[in-house]
Amino acid sequence: MSASDRLFAQPLAEIAGFRFDQRVAAVFPDMIRRSVPGYETIVAMTATLAERYAQPGTRCYDLGCSLGASTLALRSGLGGRDCTIVAADNAPAMIDRCREMLAADRSSAPIELHCADIRSLAIDKASLVVLNFTLQFVPPAERGALIRRIRAGLVPGGVLVLSEKIAFADAALDQLMTDLSEDRPALAGRVGAKTFFTELHALTNQGYFADPIYGGNKGYAGWHMVGFPGAFGYFTDTVDAHNRPYRQPPMGIGHQPGTSDFNWER
Repeated sequence: MSASDRLFAQPLAEIAGFRFDQRVAAVFPDMIRRSVPGYETIVAMTATLAERYAQPGTRCYDLGCSLGASTLALRSGLGGRDCTIVAADNAPAMIDRCREMLAADRSSAPIELHCADIRSLAIDKASLVVLNFTLQFVPPAERGALIRRIRAGLVPGGVLVLSEKIAFADAALDQLMTDLSEDRPALAGRVGAKTFFTELHALTNQGYFADPIYGGNKGYAGWHMVGFPGAFGYFTDTVDAHNRPYRQPPMGIGHQPGTSDFNWER
């Protein structure tokens, strides 16, 4: 279990550049949970995307792996497929702690752990590349080149999973988002902003993965992403197809046989 993050709880006389050193590595799980709302959901979805997109005989990359949370998620999502995971970070303290975390995991998928700058790491035969809150640490002028290298290293059907923080060009809007994330001020004087946005995050997830008949998940986008076939109610054409893969595209409760989309009126 990691320690509570209190590294910057007290004012500092001098602000030095942020470093992923041993002190940060010791409290990083708590630090990332507090600084990235929904981080646990993002990591869990990495496993789901690995189930969907990792291809046998390819590599899955975790670029900027920190302590290996996404690396372990990739490993859990492979399901025995013949894939190699390549995890890289340029901070020795993070790599050392990551190595300990991976050693405690009993899964068998091979992992190559590199203490390296991801800008110079070879990317080849990749079916899945993860950049979870890493791109912000790459100089802006070099981000495009990195993305192009990743694209060149993907196999057909390969995907890049990119999660990142953003800043708004409008300073007032940016400050508003900061205030809301820190629970100030209360909305309408009653509901805390953090409470509101936590509920909004949960409802957004529910809407994105709900049956489209309820108004969300437009075009089955959420189901396509995770490979869920839906809650289709007509199986007369496939009921006798035993021991065969079910490869129908997602279809919802309101889907009518012979049509290409769901029926909003059902």
